[in-house]
Amino acid sequence: MSGLWTDARPVLLGAGGMLHRAWRQLLDGRGVKYDGLGRQELDLRDAANIGRVIGECRVVINCAAYTDVDGAEKAEGLANEVNGTGVGSLARVCRERGAVLVHYS
Repeated sequence: MSGLWTDARPVLLGAGGMLHRAWRQLLDGRGVKYDGLGRQELDLRDAANIGRVIGECRVVINCAAYTDVDGAEKAEGLANEVNGTGVGSLARVCRERGAVLVHYS
C-alpha cells in the first residue's frame, strides 16, 4: 500500500470487536503499522479526550460502537451517546485536523 496508508499511522478504534479484528488482519497482511485502541484508551463518550488521544493522526478507522441491539432499547441514552454524540465528536475532531475518518453505521 502506498500514499496515505504508508505516510500515516492509522488509529484503529474498537479493539476487541469483530470489525476491528477484520481491519487488523487487513492492515497486518499489508504491513501497515497502526495504533489499535479500545474503550479504555478512547471512550467515545469522553469528547474532551478525543482530540488528545487522536493527536495528529491523519487516518482514523472507527470500529467502535454500541452494538447490543436489545440492550440499546434498555439503555437508549448510552447507545445514542456512543453511536451518535461520540461519533459526532470524533468526526468534528477529524475534520478540524484534516484527518480521514472511516466510519461504519
